[in-house]
Amino acid sequence: MSDQLRFNTMASKIRGDVSLSDLLTTQIRLTSLPNELLIAIANNLDRRSLSRLIQANHRTCHALTHILYDDVVREPTGYKPHLETTYKIFNHCVCTGLLGPMANLLVRKVDPPPPIIKEAIRCGRTKVLLTMIRHNEAAFRKTVRERYEINSDDEYPLTGAVSTRQIDVIRLVLLYLSPRHRSILQATKEAISGDQISVVTFFMRRGMLSNRQICLAFLHACELNKPRIAGVLISHIPTAKRPAIATRGVSTAIANGQPHILRQLIALGGDLHVSAGLGSGWGEYVEEIGNHLHGLASQGVLDWRKRPDELLEIYQILLTSGLDVNQTNSYGDTILMTLAKNGPKSIDRSHRPSIRQMRKACVLFRRLFSLILSMPGVDVNVRDVTGETVLGIAIRKRDYRMQRFLIQHGVDTGIEVQS
Repeated sequence: MSDQLRFNTMASKIRGDVSLSDLLTTQIRLTSLPNELLIAIANNLDRRSLSRLIQANHRTCHALTHILYDDVVREPTGYKPHLETTYKIFNHCVCTGLLGPMANLLVRKVDPPPPIIKEAIRCGRTKVLLTMIRHNEAAFRKTVRERYEINSDDEYPLTGAVSTRQIDVIRLVLLYLSPRHRSILQATKEAISGDQISVVTFFMRRGMLSNRQICLAFLHACELNKPRIAGVLISHIPTAKRPAIATRGVSTAIANGQPHILRQLIALGGDLHVSAGLGSGWGEYVEEIGNHLHGLASQGVLDWRKRPDELLEIYQILLTSGLDVNQTNSYGDTILMTLAKNGPKSIDRSHRPSIRQMRKACVLFRRLFSLILSMPGVDVNVRDVTGETVLGIAIRKRDYRMQRFLIQHGVDTGIEVQS
C-alpha cells in the first residue's frame, strides 16, 4: 500500500471517529502525517486521550506543538482554534512532570499561561518551574508578583507554594518577591493554618513581613489557637508594641475558648480592663457588657457544653488576673447577676435542646456559679438599677438550687424581692 493510500485511510478515520487505539497501533509514524491531519487529531481527541498520545509519542507532541503554536504566532489576533489544545499539552506536562513537550512550546517563545504556572507551583514541580524560568523568566516573574484585590478569591502563587510544604518551591517563588509583598501575609496565614512553624520561622528570618503584617499574622495564629507559632511571631514585634497587640487578641481568645492563648496574651501585657467589645462580636453592646467576664457570662452555657474545661479555665484566669468580681455594667449587674440571668432557665426552649444537652448545661452552670461565689470579696447583695439582687433573680426564675447556693454563701434573705 502506498503512503498516499495509507494517508487517505488515516484521514477517513480521523474525519469519522478517531480512536486512540488506532493512533497507537498504526504503523504510520504520526510525525510523517500532513499538518492538516495532525491538527485534526488534536481537535478530535479529548483531553485524556490527547494526554496519553503525548505521553506515548514525544515526537508527535513535538510536531503538534510546532504546528499549532506556529499557527498562533503567525496569527496573533482573532480566533485561535488550537490554543485550547496547546493549553492541554501545557497542563499535561505540569501534571505528569514531563519536560520534553513543554520545552517544545517554550523554545518557540510561547508564554506559559498564569494558571499553568500556578498549577506547577501547587503541584510542587521544581524541574518544571526551572524549565519555565530558563525559557521565559519574565512570564514567571509577572505571575508571581501579581497583586490581587483583598477580597479576591484568586490564590497567590506563594500561598500555593506553602501548601506543598516543599521549601525548595517556596525559595524559588520568594526569589521574585520583594519584602512586604501582599502575598507574603496570605502565605504566612496558610502556613499558620497548616501548623508549619518552620515556614513561618523562615519568613521571619528573611525579614519578609512588615511589623503590621506580623501583628496581623500573630492575631490570626491566636484565633486558630496556635500558641507556638504565635510565640514565634510575637518575638519579632518590638517590645513596646506587644501590650497593644496582645490587648487586641484578648477578646478573640475569650470568645473562642482558648485558655492557653489567653495566658500568653496576659503575659505579654494584654490589658483585661479594656472594654470587652474590642476585637470581638460584642462591639455594639460594649456599654451593656462591662468587662470581659460580663461578656462571657452573657453568652450563657449551652454553647460551651462540649468544652466545659476551657470555659472554667478562662473564668479562673480572668478572676485571678485582676478583674473586679463585683464590677457592674450599665444596668448595675455584677458578673454573678449576669450569669444568673443567662442560666439554663433562660434557654429558649423553641430550639428544643435534648435532655442530655440541658443536663450538661446545668452542670456547667452550677460549677461556674460556685466558682464565682468562692472568690474572696464577692458581694451577693448588690442591687441593679431596678433594685433587684441576685437572690431575686433566682427566685424569679424558680431556680431552687441557685437559691440554696446563695443562702449558703450568706445572702441577705431579708432583702425585698421584686414580684
